[in-house]
Amino acid sequence: MGVLVGTTLGGRLATRTGLRTTMVTGQVIGLFGVAGFAALVDDGSPWPLVFGLALLFSLGQGVVFTTMFATATTGIDESGQGYAGGVATAGQQIGGAIGLAVLINLTTAAAGPTLTVAMTGIAAIIVLGLIVAFAVPGRAALRRQHRE
Repeated sequence: MGVLVGTTLGGRLATRTGLRTTMVTGQVIGLFGVAGFAALVDDGSPWPLVFGLALLFSLGQGVVFTTMFATATTGIDESGQGYAGGVATAGQQIGGAIGLAVLINLTTAAAGPTLTVAMTGIAAIIVLGLIVAFAVPGRAALRRQHRE
């Protein structure tokens, strides 16, 4: 549910604030959800807490997914839109597979609670995504590009 709402919200936010701001916002929302999981959730956690944090994380990811695909296809000629979208999709799938493999290795090698280790690993990946999001051209840069 959070991803569905996030994708819709991501499109609206990107139109109002630009791709970079929206992507950063989505990453930060997701980071709060994951950090909350790492810090607050254990075997005895009440379901509303778990549900709320999962909703927060998935909302952020929905915003990021929408913005990622919009960023991947921005400035690409109409004839290349399918290729750009395909490359973005492939990157998302490969990144997810590699990320999952890394997280599984981290959790099996960890001495602490596996959920905390996994969520900390996911938080680190989101921080990397946040750094990449700052490399996305801002609205002013895109406007200059369109004028040229």
